[in-house]
Amino acid sequence: MRRRKNTLIVVSAFFALLLGLLFFLISMPAPEKDVSLDTSSVSFENIVKVAEDKKIASVAVKNQREGYEIKAESKDDKQVYAVAGWEEGKTSQGKAEALYDSLINLKPTQKIDDTSDLSAYGLDNPAAEVTVTFSNDEKMKLLLGSDAPLGKGAYVRVEGDEGVYLIDTTDKEIFLNEQEFYQEKEETPDAQADQQ
Repeated sequence: MRRRKNTLIVVSAFFALLLGLLFFLISMPAPEKDVSLDTSSVSFENIVKVAEDKKIASVAVKNQREGYEIKAESKDDKQVYAVAGWEEGKTSQGKAEALYDSLINLKPTQKIDDTSDLSAYGLDNPAAEVTVTFSNDEKMKLLLGSDAPLGKGAYVRVEGDEGVYLIDTTDKEIFLNEQEFYQEKEETPDAQADQQ
């Protein structure tokens, strides 16, 4: 009986000590955040800025496999896209629109501070060069570099701007597509019969 009593006293003292430690930790002030590491409050503007009088008229993509251009024009209050050199109706409107939307919504996630050596970011030999021509004949060239370590994104730079930025890797992927990707798939007679 005496042994149980001693054990109960020791366990009670241990719980009281833990409870006191818990109250002590709760009452401590929260540690201050290191502002240099907190990028959640940093907000970047879109890289490609469009306006009512400055819309994207064409996008020329030159990646390590080939180069092509996709033009946009308004027909009956609707944007119609065409790969330069292809017959009308051969361009997948959805895929071309996705390319234009990617440019319009392209937003960096981080700015790189040390840009003295562009080869460190794959920008000395870019994976793709994207030339955007606007309706007011203004041009902008994006250089897409290598992927950042640990899947943090991909490097991008606007020609004429010293800044190097990180963008989502998925935003870079669309510029690596081959021209054939934008071709409207023709339905075979078998596929047409299946739909009926």
